Amino acid sequence: MSERNILIVDHDHKNLKILEDHFRESKFLVDTATSDEEAMGCIYRSSYIVVLSELNCPGIDGFHLLKEIQRSSVRSGIMVIFLSPKSDVWTRVKSLKLGAKDFIVKPVHVREIVSRVKMVVQRSSSERLQRRDENHQFSGRLEDLSVIDLIEIFGIEKKTGLLALYNENGHNGQIAINHGNVFGAMTVSLRAEEAVYKMMNWNRGRFTMFFGDIDVEDEMILSNMGILLQGAKRMDLRNELLKQLPSLDAVVITTSNFKKILSQKDMNQELKEFLILFDGERTLGRIIDDCRENEIVALKRIVKLYKLGFLHVLRDFTREQSPMEFKLQEDSEFISENEFDEAESFETPENDIEMLPVKTTVGPKNGFKLKTVEETVLLAQDIKTDQPAIPSVEAQEQAIFSDHPSVPQYQAEAQQSSLAKQLGVVLIMGSNEDRQRRFIESLIMQPIVQIKNTQFNLPHGHLKFRNGNYLTLISVTVDQEFSSILDYFKTLVLGYILLIDEKMSNWSYYRYLLNVLRRKSQAPFQAVYSAEKINDFELQNIRALLNLRDEENLQLFPSMEAMRARQLLFSVLEGKISELDVVENESTKIGQNK
Repeated sequence: MSERNILIVDHDHKNLKILEDHFRESKFLVDTATSDEEAMGCIYRSSYIVVLSELNCPGIDGFHLLKEIQRSSVRSGIMVIFLSPKSDVWTRVKSLKLGAKDFIVKPVHVREIVSRVKMVVQRSSSERLQRRDENHQFSGRLEDLSVIDLIEIFGIEKKTGLLALYNENGHNGQIAINHGNVFGAMTVSLRAEEAVYKMMNWNRGRFTMFFGDIDVEDEMILSNMGILLQGAKRMDLRNELLKQLPSLDAVVITTSNFKKILSQKDMNQELKEFLILFDGERTLGRIIDDCRENEIVALKRIVKLYKLGFLHVLRDFTREQSPMEFKLQEDSEFISENEFDEAESFETPENDIEMLPVKTTVGPKNGFKLKTVEETVLLAQDIKTDQPAIPSVEAQEQAIFSDHPSVPQYQAEAQQSSLAKQLGVVLIMGSNEDRQRRFIESLIMQPIVQIKNTQFNLPHGHLKFRNGNYLTLISVTVDQEFSSILDYFKTLVLGYILLIDEKMSNWSYYRYLLNVLRRKSQAPFQAVYSAEKINDFELQNIRALLNLRDEENLQLFPSMEAMRARQLLFSVLEGKISELDVVENESTKIGQNK
C-alpha cells in the first residue's frame, strides 16, 4: 500500500538505519537506497507516496532524481522531500520551485523529520479529496489508499456516498457511508460487517467514491472504530493462516489420490462448490477471493487440506521450486481414506461465533437498497438457454434494469425483421464517455440509445447488415463497475476497443483494465490512442506504459471519421463478420472510391 510506503535515499548507512527504524515505528513501510541509480530501480519496481532524499552527496543528485521522477508518467505523483545541510534561501527556493514538497535543513532531530513527512502525506490526502470532479466522484487505486484508509478518511471528513471497490481478480463490492459512518456493505455473497472484512484484504484494484445522498438503512452492528478493530484482528488471523500456505501467487490443485477418494464419497453441495475452485488455473489468492463464504473459514479449510497433503503446488510464479520440494509434493499424494474423513468435517466451531459465515442473501427484503452489480452477476449466472442463439441486447437490458421502464425503440429498429438476430457484442471502453458515444454514432450514423440508472450507464447502438442481422456496440465507461459488465457480456462479446484519451491518460489504470480484459476474455481487443500525430519513439513509450505484448496492436485515431472507425472495428473482428455486408448510409459513402 503506497500511502504508507516511503523510499529513503542517503549514502550514509548509519543515517539510513536511524531513519528506517523511526519510520517503521510510525507504521511506514520503508525501502532504502544509497544512490540515484539504486533509487530509480526501487521507484520502478514499487509504489511510494514519498521519496525522502539527500539533496547533494556522493552518488546522489536530488535535483536529478526529482526530474527523473517527474518525467515518468507512471511515478509522477510521488512526493519528494529533500534533506540538506544547506540552509541558504536560494537552494530552498529552487527546490520548492522545481516541485519538492518540503525542504528540511540538517542538523534536525529524526522525530521532526518523521512529523514533517506525515504532515505532507496528510495534506496530500486532504487535497485529493477536495479535487473531486464535476460528477462528485473520487477515484484511485487500492495500492495507494486501502479500504481501511478510505473508511478513516471519509469518517474524519464526515462524507456521505457510495464507495465502490473492484479488486485485481474481478470481484467488486460496495460500502455505504452516511456522514462518515459505515451504514451498509455488500459483496456477491456477504453483507454488513462480513462484507467489509472481506474487502479490507483487497490490496490491489480500484475504488470510486460516489458522493451524494444515499437511501440506506443502517444495518451495521459495530461503529467505524469497532469495524476497523475487528477487521485488524481478522487480518492478523488471516496472515497467520497464510504463513502456513504457499504464496498467494501459487496455483494449488488437489492431488490425484485425493480425487480418487472423492469419487467414492457422497459430497454435499457446499463441499463440491469449494473443491471445484482448485481447477489448476486459479492461484491461491484467487481461490480465496472466489470463495463465496467467510474468508477465515475458507482459509482454515485450505490449511487443513494442505497439512493433510490433499493439496500441492502446481506452479508458483514467485519462485523456482527445488527438486526436494517437488518430491515432497509428489509423495504427499498417498493419503488414506481415514484422513479424508477427518478433512471432510468442515463444520465451524460453535464457540467461534465471529467466524460464522453470514447467511443473509442479497435482496430487497433486507433493506439496503443500493443498486448493486452483484444482483446483475447472479442474474447472468442463472440464465440458461436450450439453444446457442445469442439473445438480443434489449433482452439483456430488461434483465439488468427490470425495475425501470423500457426505452422506446427508434422507428428503424421497430421495423427490423423478426428474423433478424444479434451477431454479437463489441464493447467500446474508455474514460471519455462523449468520445465513446461519438465513435459509436460514427459507425451507426444515427443517435445511440441511452440506458441509465443509478449504477449503470450503457449507451448502445446497432450496426445493421444486409441480411437484417445486426451487431451491438455498447459504450462502457471504465469509471463504472465494468468488471461485472464484462462478466455479463463475456459469452456475447466478439471484441473490445479501448479508447485512450491523451488528455486523461491514467496509465496504471489502463494497464489494470487491459489485465482484466486478458484474464476475463479470449476475445481480441484493440488499444486506440487519440493523439493527432506522434513519432515512433513516443509510440513505443506508450506501448511500454500500457505493458502491451508484442502481438498486441496500438493504433492512432485522431478524429471520428466513419471509414476510419469502421476499419478499426473490423480489424478487431478479424474476419468474423464481413464489412461488405454492412447496410450503407449515404453519408458513409462520401470519399469512397467507386
